[in-house]
Amino acid sequence: MNLKKCLGNLLFITTIFYQFIFNELYANSSLEEILKREKLSTSDVKIVQKILADKPGESIRSFLSVIRDNDFPDRSRWLSLVLVGKTMGTKSSDLMVKYLSHPNWMIRSAAVKSLKSLKIVYPIKEYRELLSDRSYVIREQALDTISVLKIYGLKMDVLKMLGDSSNYINTKSGMKPSEVVKKIISTLSSLKVKEAIPALRKLQSSSMGAGIRGDINQAIKKIIL
Repeated sequence: MNLKKCLGNLLFITTIFYQFIFNELYANSSLEEILKREKLSTSDVKIVQKILADKPGESIRSFLSVIRDNDFPDRSRWLSLVLVGKTMGTKSSDLMVKYLSHPNWMIRSAAVKSLKSLKIVYPIKEYRELLSDRSYVIREQALDTISVLKIYGLKMDVLKMLGDSSNYINTKSGMKPSEVVKKIISTLSSLKVKEAIPALRKLQSSSMGAGIRGDINQAIKKIIL
C-alpha cells in the first residue's frame, strides 16, 4: 500500500471518528447544558446550531430563557440573542430594539449587531442614545450601523460626537482621540457630511488630531468628491 493511499485511509478514519464523537455529543447534550459552559468550543457552537436547525421553536424558547438568566455566561447570552435574530429575521426587530437598553453591554452588542444584519433603520431614538453609550464598543457598533445602513437622519448627532470629551482619552501629554473618534470620522465620510468639514479641519490642526491627521485628510477628500 503506497503512502498516498495510507494517508487517504487515515484521513477517512479520522473523519469518521470525529463525526462519531460529534453525534455522541449532540445526542447527549441540551442547549442549556452547553450554554452553561464558561468557554464555548467550536464543536459546542456547531452542536448548538444543529439543535437549532432540528428544533427551532424549542431552541428559540431556550435562547430567550438564557438571555434573561444572569447565571449564564455573557458569551452564551450574546450568542443566544444573535441566533434568535438570525432565526426569526425581521420578526425579531422589536425584541432587538428592546435589548438595546439592556444593562449588560454584551446583550446591547448582540442586539445592535442583529439590527444591522437585518438592515433595521427605524429605531432612530435608540440608535441616537447608543452614540453616548457608556461602552466604547457599543458606540463604535452604533456608528458602524449608521454608516452601513446610511441613516442620514443621525448625521448631525455623529458630528456632535467630535466635540464630546468622553470620546477622548486623558493622558499625561493631553487629550488623545480614542478609536471611537476614528469611527466618527469614517462615518462622517461615509455619509458625506459636508457640515463636518470645518470641525474636521479644526481637529486636524489641534494637538488632539496629531495621530489621526491622515484619517481626517482622507475623510475630507471623500466628502468633497
